[in-house]
Amino acid sequence: MKTLKIFVAGSKKLAYERNLFKIVASDLQTEFRGRGRKSIHIEVMSFENFDVFFKEHLKGAQEAYNNYIVKDADAVFFVLDDSIGGVTRKEFDLAYDSFKENGRPLVSVFSRHSDCMNEDIAAIRHLCDLANQYYNEYVDYDNLRRLIADSIRSLCNKKIEETLHKKRKKVKQKSTIVRAVLFSCIIALIAVFTSIIVGDIIEERKRIQEIENAKISVINDVELDASMRDFDGERDLGRRGYQVGDYYDDGEKQGVVFVVSKNGKHGRIVSLDRSDEIPWAVDDTLILESVSHNTKHMDDGMENHLHIIKQDSNWRRKYPAMAWCANKGDGWYLPAINELKLLILDEKVHDTVNNTLAIVGGTQLLNIGRDNPDKLRLYSSTESNVCVYTLVADDGIAYKNNKYHAFCVRAVAAF
Repeated sequence: MKTLKIFVAGSKKLAYERNLFKIVASDLQTEFRGRGRKSIHIEVMSFENFDVFFKEHLKGAQEAYNNYIVKDADAVFFVLDDSIGGVTRKEFDLAYDSFKENGRPLVSVFSRHSDCMNEDIAAIRHLCDLANQYYNEYVDYDNLRRLIADSIRSLCNKKIEETLHKKRKKVKQKSTIVRAVLFSCIIALIAVFTSIIVGDIIEERKRIQEIENAKISVINDVELDASMRDFDGERDLGRRGYQVGDYYDDGEKQGVVFVVSKNGKHGRIVSLDRSDEIPWAVDDTLILESVSHNTKHMDDGMENHLHIIKQDSNWRRKYPAMAWCANKGDGWYLPAINELKLLILDEKVHDTVNNTLAIVGGTQLLNIGRDNPDKLRLYSSTESNVCVYTLVADDGIAYKNNKYHAFCVRAVAAF
C-alpha cells in the first residue's frame, strides 16, 4: 500500500482548521482503502505530532518539522487567516524552495477570504502563481472542508497514477532486457552455425583442389626464382600442389595463395589482414637524404628486406612498414612493386584471392578502379633513390612517393 504524506502548517491559534485537515483525511481514507494496487494510506502531520517528542527542545522540534517537509512530505498545506507568522513563512519558503529544486513537495495554501488582502498573503499568492502551485480562498469551514477534500483526493489519484506508471516502466524495462537477451542468443547461434558452414566450405574447397590438381593455374607460367625456392626448402607438402586462391595454413603462417610454381609446391601467400596507416620510414635522414639501401629489387621483397636488416640493427623502429610485416612471424616481408602488381592488377588473381578472403573473414584486397573512393595507396619495399614505389589503387599506376606518408601495407610470405 502506498502512503500519501501531508504536512499541515499554520499558526497555533488555527488549531481547529489544522485539525479539520486530519478529519477530512480520515473520512477519505475509507474511499481509498481496499482498492488493491490502488490503495492509499493518507498520513497527515502537523507540529502537534512532533511536539510530544521535543517538549524540552523546541529547536529540535522545528528541525524535525523542517526535515519532514523537505525529505518526507509529498505535499505541504498552509492554512492562514488574515496574516502569516514568521515561523509559518519560513516553513513556506523551505517547502517552496524544495519544490523549485526537486519538484517536491507540492505546495497548497488555504487562506481565509478578506476584502483587504494582507501584503504578506499577497506575496504568498504571487509566489504560488509563479510556481504553478495552489492558492485557495475559503469563506467558512464548510467551504474549507470541500477545498481540503478536493485537494487530498486529487493528490491520492496522482499518487496512484505515478505508482502505476513506475510499475509499467519496470515491466517494459524487463521486457526489453528479455528481448535483448533472446536477440543475443539468436545472434550467437547464427555465429556458431556460420562458423561451422564456413569451415565446411574451406574443407570442401581443399578436397576439390586435391582431386582436380590437373587444373592448377600457373601465374606467369614460370618457376619461381631459386632464392624463393630455397627460402623454405623443398619440403613435402603432403599433397600434389597448391593453386591460386587456396587458403594456406601450415600451423605457423596463414594466408591466401596468389602465385604458385608449376608443381604447385612453392609460391607466395598474402596476409589475411591489412594496415591502413603506416609510414615507410620515420628517421629524417632516411626520408630526406639520397641514401642507397640497395632495396631496389622489383620482383622479390624478401631481398629488399634482407638488405635493410643487414645494414641497420635498429630497422624495426626506423622502417615501420617492413616491421609490421616482419612482426607476423618468420618469412613475412613487405612485397616488391611487381609482387603488388601481380596481386592487385591481375584481375583473375585479385578476384580469386578476394573470394577466399571473404570466406575466411579476411580483409578484402583494394579494388583497382572499381571501389576505392579514398584513392588508397599500397607501399612496396622497392626504393627509387630517396623515394619508394607505391601502387595507387584507383588507377593501378606505380608512383614514386616520399617515405613519411601513412599508406596501406599488406604482408607477403613465401612457401
